[in-house]
Amino acid sequence: MKTNPRSNPGKIQNILFFLIIYFISVSYFTAPEKEKKWRPLTSREKLEVRSRLAETARQYVQKRSGLDCSGLVLKIYELNNITLFTKQAVIPPDATGVKIIFSTLKKYNKIFISPGQAQKGDLIFFNNTFDMNRNNRNDDLLTHIGIIVEKDGKGNISFIHSTSRGIRYDTMNLSSRSDNRFNSYLRVKKTVDQAGTKYLTGELFYCFGTAF
Repeated sequence: MKTNPRSNPGKIQNILFFLIIYFISVSYFTAPEKEKKWRPLTSREKLEVRSRLAETARQYVQKRSGLDCSGLVLKIYELNNITLFTKQAVIPPDATGVKIIFSTLKKYNKIFISPGQAQKGDLIFFNNTFDMNRNNRNDDLLTHIGIIVEKDGKGNISFIHSTSRGIRYDTMNLSSRSDNRFNSYLRVKKTVDQAGTKYLTGELFYCFGTAF
C-alpha cells in the first residue's frame, strides 16, 4: 500500500528539517576559515613594548631563575607575548638556543651590526664567550646572548644576560671595544686560553638582532 506524502505532513517536515541541518553543516565545515588580519605596530606601540621588555628583564637581575642566556631571553619575550622561534627558521645542525634565535631573526632580515640602530629591547649576540667545542681555539660562533635595557648618546649600551655568576647587568661600547672602562669582562680567563684570546664585551660582540 503506497502512502501519499501529502497525507503525512509530519514526515515532510522531518525531511525538510534534516535537509536544512545537512546544508548548514556542509556550509560550516567546508567554508574557508577567515584569516586573521594583523596590523603593524605603530611607533608609539613599539616604544611601549620595548620599554616593557627592558622592565621585565630588570626584574630578573640577581634572581636565581635556572635559565641560561637564551632561556632568559625567550622567557622575557614570552612574558610580553613575543615568540623568537618559528617553524620556518633554518635550524643549524649544531643548534643551541642562541643559534636558533639568531636563525629566526636572520630569516626575517632582523640582524644588523650598527650600534646606532640598536634600541632598548633588542638583542646582542656574542662569539667565543667560552670554548664551546672544547678544542682550545677561538672559533666558537654564537655562544651568548643578552637583551638591551638602556643606551645613551655616547654609545654606551647596558644589557642584561644570564651568566655562570647569575643574571646581571653588563656594559658595552663598540667605539672603545678593548677599553674595560666601557666594556665588561664577559669571558672568564683560563690558563689554557690561546694568546690573543679576547675577554671584553666589545671584543666578543658579533651582531644585534631585533623582533621589530
